[in-house]
Amino acid sequence: MEDDTIESLSIKLCKVLEDIGVTEELINLNRYVSILRDVLHTSIYTHTHVVIHTFGSQIEGSITLGMHSDIDTLFYLDTLAAYTDVTDRPPSKTSFLAVKTKMSCPQCYSLEFVMPRSGNTLLPANEDVFEISMKKINSKCKWDVLMSDEEGRALLSNHLQSKLLFENVHEFNPNDKIEQHGPAHTINDEKDYVYGIHCSKMPDDCHVLFSRPKPGHWPKQVTTTKAKQCGVFFINPGNIGHTVSYDAERKTVLMNVHYQNKFASSQWRVSTNMIELLLMWDLDIVQMKAYILTKILRKQLLKPIVGDKLSTFHVKTAFLFTVEKYPMEMRNAENLVNCVLFCLKTLRRFLQRRYCPHYSIASVNLFDGKLKCSQFQTLIQELTEIINSGLQCVYTLKTDSLGERLKSFRSTSTIALMPR
Repeated sequence: MEDDTIESLSIKLCKVLEDIGVTEELINLNRYVSILRDVLHTSIYTHTHVVIHTFGSQIEGSITLGMHSDIDTLFYLDTLAAYTDVTDRPPSKTSFLAVKTKMSCPQCYSLEFVMPRSGNTLLPANEDVFEISMKKINSKCKWDVLMSDEEGRALLSNHLQSKLLFENVHEFNPNDKIEQHGPAHTINDEKDYVYGIHCSKMPDDCHVLFSRPKPGHWPKQVTTTKAKQCGVFFINPGNIGHTVSYDAERKTVLMNVHYQNKFASSQWRVSTNMIELLLMWDLDIVQMKAYILTKILRKQLLKPIVGDKLSTFHVKTAFLFTVEKYPMEMRNAENLVNCVLFCLKTLRRFLQRRYCPHYSIASVNLFDGKLKCSQFQTLIQELTEIINSGLQCVYTLKTDSLGERLKSFRSTSTIALMPR
């Protein structure tokens, strides 16, 4: 049987994706349920000043039953805040000045605890002052999470995430298994929790989304206006210190030395997850279908090659740059396959350059610390085969039995068209 044309395959994929739940109604329902869950969870933890935000695929609506997506949750204390300029310091909260130096890791800041003086000047504070301030929130906790750097500044350690997670979440489920994977603590291999400190004003390197040249059709003006008001979160950067791995073939233990543990503990990574959520909500149904299909392709065809080193976030970044670049005329059912192919070409171009830019933060390479040199060419070859085939590989997809559904659709369509 001959391969489908781009247009016919696009129409079939649209129908099959609708069959497995990728419709406007179900996407909006998933988003509504996620928002409602945040409200309920936040009300439960009101006495601890914890605020809950769902982020990622669940609240984006970019899921299907067969994808088995985790629930990604960000929580923060509404009594803590960060700021980048003295004039923006919130007076009623325990707050930290975001400091960036030449030694800071990419996408990272240090959070210095300082006290205000007259006017807009600040006075460095010590651990005793900090603990007195924090006991107003929770008198039972010893807040030993400040550390001093070479310049004598009192910096907030990113180990605060572990402390707050155990105190405010784990106390209700003492038998839970908690492991750290990157910036998140995973509970029972199902739920990912990330602690953040909210900063109402974006750092300078987050303005690139609004300042770089764009065609102008996307994101919409109303979306960018809202995005400017979102602010950012400072989160745990994950394991950026020493890492240890075991080479089973050579039977040797390898230690990769990146940064000293003390320096790594002082780093907080900027997260623009609220901005990214607004951008995902700005996609139409055809674009959502294209994005979900691209995620399924990554999971089945690319993940077996490099695991999660090429993550869903890499795919999302390539997709957002693709939507920004290509005209609105591409957003129809007949062009679904082309939308996916354009995204894969963008991802391949990033791999060829060994550079994946962050969509909303300047001077960040999302491939750093992820892929090995030998893996780039393997991924490029696999993507090239997928692109050159015109996406005929979708007939092999097992998620939600998508490939089998397509084959069934093709068979029934062929029978219906046969002359009697």
